[in-house]
Amino acid sequence: MEKIDKAIEEMKEESKKRDEKFEATIERIDRENKKRDKIINKLLKQNQQILRTLENLTESFEQEAIEHLEYVIKSKFNVDVELYRFEIPHKLEIDIYGEFGNYVVVGEVKARAGISTLKKLEEKIEKLKAYKFGIEGKKIIPVIYAMTVTKELADTCRQKGVYLTNGYKDYTLLA
Repeated sequence: MEKIDKAIEEMKEESKKRDEKFEATIERIDRENKKRDKIINKLLKQNQQILRTLENLTESFEQEAIEHLEYVIKSKFNVDVELYRFEIPHKLEIDIYGEFGNYVVVGEVKARAGISTLKKLEEKIEKLKAYKFGIEGKKIIPVIYAMTVTKELADTCRQKGVYLTNGYKDYTLLA
């Protein structure tokens, strides 16, 4: 009986040590989880700040493009035109849009533009024709305003009559 009691005591002691180790592990995991959660929350806040900054930069870049194009149109056609962002919710977003006389300006604004930007602009123009009545018969002036452009894009825009500029340099002519 004494051996059984001793074995039971040893088992209780081992169980107690295991429970203590388990509790210590749980506490360590909880501390690590709290540290991780703090880091994640900090990263989420930083990510939100970056997104707000990027959104503000995008808006100011688009506004710069609009103002530049309004100036160019005034200089070339002697017409005051109001350009703006045009949206049909869930269907179409155009960075630069405006109408004057028998013309419709449709533009895409990008920091870096390649041939895919031109394809995207052409797709938007086709969608616009389908959604916006009253522009049929008007001359569409396609525009890409981009800080950096590829040679392939400049060559293709020249061939297709798309006005390509970065605000400082015109890669193609405004037709």
